[in-house]
Amino acid sequence: LDDSVNEATTDVGEVCKFVMEGHDGRVTGMCTLYHYIISVANDQCVRIWDGNTGTLWKVIEDAHMAAINDVAANPENGTFATCGSDGKGFIWAYDPCEMLGSMIGHSAEVSKVRWCGVHSAWVT
Repeated sequence: LDDSVNEATTDVGEVCKFVMEGHDGRVTGMCTLYHYIISVANDQCVRIWDGNTGTLWKVIEDAHMAAINDVAANPENGTFATCGSDGKGFIWAYDPCEMLGSMIGHSAEVSKVRWCGVHSAWVT
């Protein structure tokens, strides 16, 4: 993903609506929240894109101290969570883009995060 917006054709001839570029390194996770696309990568940044236009809306620099491995959204309250190789998980508000809390207790890399609506809890 990068800051420019382009239309591209896939190997099977399908047209992609957007090619969003901007992360340095491999993109490791994506999710949608309302009309936004949230992406995370090895560059330790969270990027939030407008899903209607493909333009970059917000960037959270150094969201983790190491590569970010995953991102998931909770559309019930407009939050999203990230987890990383630094052994941490964070809960974020999408607007304004600020950390609301952290998930503690991990002793190693955290590879996945999900919202569990049944229990109203983040799961790593």
